[in-house]
Amino acid sequence: MKPGKIEKMLLLEQTGELTAKQRRRLTRELAVSGNARRMRDELNTISKAIVENDTAPDPWAARRIDSRLRAEKTPARTVVRLLKPVFALAACLLLATGLWTFHGKQNPSVSDVVSVTAELNVWNDPLEEDMSELENLILAISGDPLDIMEI
Repeated sequence: MKPGKIEKMLLLEQTGELTAKQRRRLTRELAVSGNARRMRDELNTISKAIVENDTAPDPWAARRIDSRLRAEKTPARTVVRLLKPVFALAACLLLATGLWTFHGKQNPSVSDVVSVTAELNVWNDPLEEDMSELENLILAISGDPLDIMEI
């Protein structure tokens, strides 16, 4: 058997994870190989040299820490929950006030409309005639005046 496989089986033996089949196989290998017995003795020596610590954390420590963390976060969460709707309402009011202020007092007069239409007539598009001719051709090809929207 390969030394890596023997080492793995020895470690499993020490932790108590060997199956019955693996235990029989390891016993046969230990009976045959002196190198395997030497590795087992070294591993047992090392495991005996390790001092196991019997102290364990208090079972209630996790609960106390958890309750302390929850107690610290609770006031902040309630303040945020109360302030979110207040901020949303304030934002809506500011938006409504801005829209009312901006658009509320603007009533276009007749002179503004006339001056805008007069300025539109001044604008001359050099391709306007070509575009209108193209539009008429497309309309003539389609045969239906509503089909021009689909093209």
